[in-house]
Amino acid sequence: MKLSRMTWGLAALAMVAALTGCRGGGYYHDRNTEYVNAELTAPLELPATRNNFNYHDAMPVPAVNTTFQAPQGHFEVPRPQGLTGTDNVAK
Repeated sequence: MKLSRMTWGLAALAMVAALTGCRGGGYYHDRNTEYVNAELTAPLELPATRNNFNYHDAMPVPAVNTTFQAPQGHFEVPRPQGLTGTDNVAK
């Protein structure tokens, strides 16, 4: 069974029409405010009988000497640092 150009064209048009709703502000949730409104929780407590070799910090987070203060008003999440470690990347 061979499909005609018209059938392929209609199939492509239907695919484009179906995918147009997948972009824009309606489908994906904007998570910028979740970081601002996040609540601190107690650190995870492991049992004293644990095997320390299995429960070590694979990616330790350094301690911070200041207290956290939530920003007032509009907060913009900073862009992540580039893989090269420089900010001089041509756009």
